[in-house]
Amino acid sequence: MKIKSQKGNLLISTLSFLILLSVGAATVLGLTATSYRLSQRAELRAQARALADSEMEALFYQFTTQILLATPPTNTPAALNALGLVDVPATSAEGPTTARSPFLAAYRTGNAATEWVVKRSAFYNPALDKFFGIVPQTTKQGTVTNITIKIEVTPPPSHIFHDTVSVRLGRRFSTSNTPIFQYSVFYEGDLELAPGANMRIEGDVSANGSIFMGSTSTGTLTLTQKVRYLENSIPPGVFNDDGLGNTTYRKPGTPVGGALAAPVFTGSQSTQVETLGEPENLQGGVDAEDLVYRRPDLFPSVNDVYRSLIAPPPGPANPNETPASYDSTQGDDPAISAQRIYNRAGLRVTVNTDNTVTVEKVDPLTGVATDVTATYMGSITGVATAIRDMREGKDVSMTTIDVSVLTTELAAAYPDFNGVLYVNVKASNSSTPGAVRLVNASATPETALDTGFSVATNAGLYIQGNYNTAPRADGSTNPAMIMGDAVTLLSDAWRDADAGASMYDASGNLNGTRRGDTTPDADGVKTLTIQAGILTGNVPATSTTSSGGAQNLVRYLEDMKTNSINVLMHGAVGRLFQSKDYTAGFKQPNLPADVYTIPAKRDIQFNTDLLKTPPAGSPTTTSFSRGNFFMW
Repeated sequence: MKIKSQKGNLLISTLSFLILLSVGAATVLGLTATSYRLSQRAELRAQARALADSEMEALFYQFTTQILLATPPTNTPAALNALGLVDVPATSAEGPTTARSPFLAAYRTGNAATEWVVKRSAFYNPALDKFFGIVPQTTKQGTVTNITIKIEVTPPPSHIFHDTVSVRLGRRFSTSNTPIFQYSVFYEGDLELAPGANMRIEGDVSANGSIFMGSTSTGTLTLTQKVRYLENSIPPGVFNDDGLGNTTYRKPGTPVGGALAAPVFTGSQSTQVETLGEPENLQGGVDAEDLVYRRPDLFPSVNDVYRSLIAPPPGPANPNETPASYDSTQGDDPAISAQRIYNRAGLRVTVNTDNTVTVEKVDPLTGVATDVTATYMGSITGVATAIRDMREGKDVSMTTIDVSVLTTELAAAYPDFNGVLYVNVKASNSSTPGAVRLVNASATPETALDTGFSVATNAGLYIQGNYNTAPRADGSTNPAMIMGDAVTLLSDAWRDADAGASMYDASGNLNGTRRGDTTPDADGVKTLTIQAGILTGNVPATSTTSSGGAQNLVRYLEDMKTNSINVLMHGAVGRLFQSKDYTAGFKQPNLPADVYTIPAKRDIQFNTDLLKTPPAGSPTTTSFSRGNFFMW
């Protein structure tokens, strides 16, 4: 009995051990399976997060592309929806509902059961997502627009974890749109300024390069606001030595003139002079160097990118402006096409190579043009008239537009005019420069939407007399912009017949020819005034030729001294490119050049209204931000 009892106990013990071992094994197996499922779910979630990140990047690219194609930022959700990329929910609290194929080909199978599922939405709240003010992390004023993006990613429907694994990411895409007119004076490249007569700049000064400026023995330069130059620019800094051992404020390697002294700062040099950490983007957010790399056939240099603002599109619009290397199979660059003033114009004048004129009314949205030549020929008072330009040393082919007559014609025939006039001079080149002259322009056309009046041309632009100085009915100034390969200011007394005659007699005395004059102000002072933002080009300084400096970015052809003519530019002055057709180097005033004498005073006053109401068609500086991630 004792032996049997021991055997029974051993059997029970063995069975118990086996049971415990089985339970332990089952537990371990269960833990292993659970761990495997958790690991698989974690790996799947990581894939989903990576896919969501790629979706966000792809959508950000689509967002920026729409804006570069001139889609208003507030309309980007609708534009992306029209492309089938996103939902547009009714409120910001809602997420996307439409299942879509991923952007990444690796996650697309073409089979709904085995393809990853992506949902995307874009939402704009007009009450919260737009403001005007100082753009974050800059000194510039502009409009900031935010768009809320939500993305949901889940594994394919056939996957075991389809209903239990999903990733939801959100971001606030942001774009800032700042008018190009932020400063009194701004330069693409090095800025030089040494006035021969007193000059005062009321407003900020900025350059995508170094700044070399100073007062002369005959003219004090006064600066009232900030002066910003590009950090680490070459040559470096502001107010540099001229390289000859003289402490001057002249750009090294350029002709040495009279001694220069420090400008007068109404505050102090230490508080007014600042550096820019990176270049100002003056081309609507477009990367000019990247364009030269991608499209050398269309943009042989960065200068061609900047000058594209005033150039017609490549091809038949103006073959003379089309690079010989242009690849017509690629067409124009879409982002540049959207910014060309030619394409933004509501009224387009073409001066053909045979000196005939065509005027077209253009729908800026569709680009459809209607011939309206007969309606507007009354405002074109001269076509391709040869007039001597002493600065260029050659005749220019001048087409004259009477702005007062044009204003009447527009009011009668074009009530929805968008405010942009473009003049395409097909025959203009550096040998025979074309020109557009605006006369009787103290009052400029107004538009129903208060967009102002802008004039641009691929040729030279001449302004005769005061420009845009007559106030509107409410007392305000009509927003205005003028753009050309070169801009020249003529007084009211200008006579075409005297254009090539010398201002001096045989004894070297001023003889009354090309003598500038204008009606005195109430205080008896004679002032030529331009109330507009000016965008133009010049010829850079060389070792033998001066650029003329910012004081001569707007050119003169008259004796401004005898009648003590003051020049006031109330708006902004910007140098964006090197001139293509107006290529003669700067010529010093007086004899022997016989081009002009220096105005009694030159003032540049920044008009802050250009920030609040940018002139029709004017370029903007655009920047983008992805914003921070959030979960929803």
